[in-house]
Parts: sequence; C-alpha cells; structure tokens
Amino acid sequence: MSSPPITPPEAPAPSGDEPGLSPAQLWLAVRKSWLLLLTTVAIGVLTAAFYTVRQPKIYQATGTILIDPNPPRPLGKDVANAVDLGAGAYWTNKEYYETQFQLIRSRRVTVQTVKLLGLNRDPAFLALKPADPSLPPADADLDLTADTLIGRLAVEPVRGTRLVKVTLEDADPERARRTLHSHLDVFVQQNLDETVSTSDTAGDWMRTQADKLKTDLEGSELALH
Repeated sequence: MSSPPITPPEAPAPSGDEPGLSPAQLWLAVRKSWLLLLTTVAIGVLTAAFYTVRQPKIYQATGTILIDPNPPRPLGKDVANAVDLGAGAYWTNKEYYETQFQLIRSRRVTVQTVKLLGLNRDPAFLALKPADPSLPPADADLDLTADTLIGRLAVEPVRGTRLVKVTLEDADPERARRTLHSHLDVFVQQNLDETVSTSDTAGDWMRTQADKLKTDLEGSELALH
C-alpha cells in the first residue's frame, strides 16, 4: 500500500499587519506624545539660554595702522647697500609685510604691553572677565600673560592697501580699547627705535667714510708736494 504524496506547505499570503510604522501610525504616536516632545525641546532651549547668559560677553576693539615697506634711507639710495637700512633692502614687500604681521603678535611686543599696563597683575584680564576691583590682585608670569594677549589678538591686512587691521577681544570694552591702543603704541615705538638706531648706524658709517676720505686727501696732498 503506497503512502499519499507529501505536498509542501504553502507560503503565507502577505498581510497588511507587517511590523513597522506607517506615516499614519507615526503621526498618531507623535500626537500621543506631543507633551513629552514639547517638554524635551523646552528643556533644551532653556538649558542653552541659561548657558549663554552665564558666558561673559566678548567685545572687540579694532585699530588700523599703516605699514610702509620702504623705510627712510638717511644716506640715500646710492649708498643703501653699504649699511643695512631695513627690510626693504633685502626682502620683498610681501616678506616685509608678513614679518610686520608677526611682530605685532610677537612676544617681544606683547611682553612690553603687559609690563606697561600691568596685565599680569590683573585677575579680570587673566580670567577673561569684566573689570572687578573686588578681585584680589594676581601675580602671573610675564611670558604666560603675553601668550594670553597673543591669543586674543588678530591681524588682518586690508586688501589693496598698506593698512593693517588689528583686533583685540576682551570681556571689558574699555580695557580692550586701552590694551589695543597701548599695544599699537608699543609696536610703533619699537619700529621708531629701530629706525633711530639705523640712523645712528648710518651716521657712524658716514663719519667713518669722512675720516677715511680726509686721511686719503691728506695723503694725496703730501704725495703731491
């Protein structure tokens, strides 16, 4: 007696009850949980607002200076190569500008500004806070304070001109203005000091040349007689 043939089970027909959320079901879930979503968003907004309010306001002081790549030549252009009279004698204008940009934010200039204003003893400046006379005085390292000042300075050339815009950020607007003004004064004064030193060097060279010419002239007169 033969057994009946075995037929494979038929695959179940697809139904509309497959797992997953349809747009209608998703909208229904949002409608049911709208209060929770609204509360979450409100908490996020309030937290961000509270954090922003607690942050100190940062002000910017901006100043503009003129950089001339052609320094004065006390001896004239004909003898410019005899004495090093500045960057224009050997460097291109672009290199000279880049050097001046670096000097504005250099440790050499910023340390002098820190000393002039006593910023290393100003706790509000060091903590990036508004001026507060009630804070106890600080005694920070000059170089570290200079690094702090460098980090708040920005130098941006004005395109197509010889002007340079220097910006300083600080939590106190008056202190930002005073610090930037003093810093630019220090930078300009140091450039003037270098110019005076160059002029003195040029004067020494001229006196040396005059003495040499006088000696040569006397020697020539003796030889003639």
